[in-house]
Amino acid sequence: MKSLFYLSTCFLFLLSACRSGSNGRSTLLPNITGKPGQILVVAPVQIKDTPLADSLRAVLGAEYPMIPQHEPAFDLTFIPESAFDRVLQPFRNILFIRTSPDSAQSSLRLATDKWAAPQSVAYLSGPNIDSLAAWVGTHAYTLYQTFTEAEQKRLMEGYRKVHNADLSSLVAKRFGVWMDIPSGFATRVDKPDFCWLSLETKDISQGIFVYEWGNFGSPFAPDTLVAHQNYYTHRDVPGPSPNSYMQVAEVIPPEVQALRFGGDTLVRMRGLWDVRGHAMGGAFVSYSHLSADGLRVITTVGYIYAPRFKKREYMRQLEAVLLGQVGED
Repeated sequence: MKSLFYLSTCFLFLLSACRSGSNGRSTLLPNITGKPGQILVVAPVQIKDTPLADSLRAVLGAEYPMIPQHEPAFDLTFIPESAFDRVLQPFRNILFIRTSPDSAQSSLRLATDKWAAPQSVAYLSGPNIDSLAAWVGTHAYTLYQTFTEAEQKRLMEGYRKVHNADLSSLVAKRFGVWMDIPSGFATRVDKPDFCWLSLETKDISQGIFVYEWGNFGSPFAPDTLVAHQNYYTHRDVPGPSPNSYMQVAEVIPPEVQALRFGGDTLVRMRGLWDVRGHAMGGAFVSYSHLSADGLRVITTVGYIYAPRFKKREYMRQLEAVLLGQVGED
């Protein structure tokens, strides 16, 4: 059974995507088709058993980071161009492969909303299959981010249109961070230095923490980020059993990376969580940044508990909420 969060997101896009394109402007194009995270790869001939297909799988089909089960970042479907018809034209993410001996070098060209909205279309062109495979290996990040950002923008646009204004305002007033908190979330803990919001169903739990602490030097060291997250979850996020509480799992060290979003720098931490004293766990992602005066560190965390379900799209949903604080740059 899908979560209320996931169902409401899909319903939201059925209502709104046909009116808003990838740039947020109104459009009369039909709504996109396909499921989140799917990419249709269209080539002049079938390429699924070629070095190029292997390179695409290695980049776009690589394991989604830091979730407690194996899931690819994207689900790829390879078809020859002869099979690409009007039924497939509205697909959400399309990667066209073009080869021509007249091409001097390989390149990637991007387009949006060609047949539907909000649609992402990419054209990978080069002299031959081998040169395209080499380009994919060299420009892996660019290709990966092309479709990652497309999925994020769709979610962010949907949350802008329909969100819990009261909870978004609460977080903004308390911590100076605006996020479009999806409808269905409710307050679990509300303290001056810590806020816990979550959406609960009988099958899954999606949650968001927002907290802050004083900047006393080296605030973004991995051990510091983990220590502060553990402090707040120990204090305010109890587990189901007596004396149990959430914590950052120690089995695999979290991944920490500094990222630029326009003029903002955020430090992202991806990892796994578990409950001390009880057998349960899941995945989380956090973003931390300094306050405008540099005296405080503000952290937003999104976590998922879905023991019987895949977690990739739940994490994408949460990350899109957290990234709403810096927009789409």
